[in-house]
Order: sequence, then structure tokens, then C-alpha cells
Amino acid sequence: MSGRFVSPSALRLADEGWRVFGGSRRDSTVADRVHGLKLDVTDDESVARAVDQVLEAEGRIDLHVNNAGFALSTVMPGSAGGGTRRTDASRQLSLP
Repeated sequence: MSGRFVSPSALRLADEGWRVFGGSRRDSTVADRVHGLKLDVTDDESVARAVDQVLEAEGRIDLHVNNAGFALSTVMPGSAGGGTRRTDASRQLSLP
């Protein structure tokens, strides 16, 4: 969730009674039905803080959806592989 953009999936889960947390690097204000967290998925300490905040508030995490990432807008010499792997690694879906 970037800034004030909230995915329809997050809003639907919130409407169905899930407690939804959304992260953003710039702003922890997300939406009235989504609890905002300041989060940078490329920073391990930031991720650990966000996880700790959710666990403290809820005691568990039932579903984790990460759609964070970035795009390479052009192919640059030396960028093949590393940038693609980093992009892919920043997108995941997990069920504990």
C-alpha cells in the first residue's frame, strides 16, 4: 500500500471482518478500515518493527500479502539478473 492507495483486496478483507494492516514507506496513514504501518520492505529492521507491531496488537498473523516492489524502466548494462531478482524477491504471498 503506497501512500494512500489501498488495494481492493485489503478493503474487502477489512469489510469481511479481518484486521488489516498496510505498510508504506512515506506515510503510515492508509485508510479508515486499514491500520497503517510505516514500513520499508527493503530494510530488515523496518520489516521486523512492523511484524512486532502487528504481533503486539493482534498476537498472530493469519495472512501476509506483499505486493511491494519496483520496476526497472530500462535495461542498463550490468542490471540484468540482480535487479530482476530483487524485484521478484520483494513480491510474495504467504500463509503461516
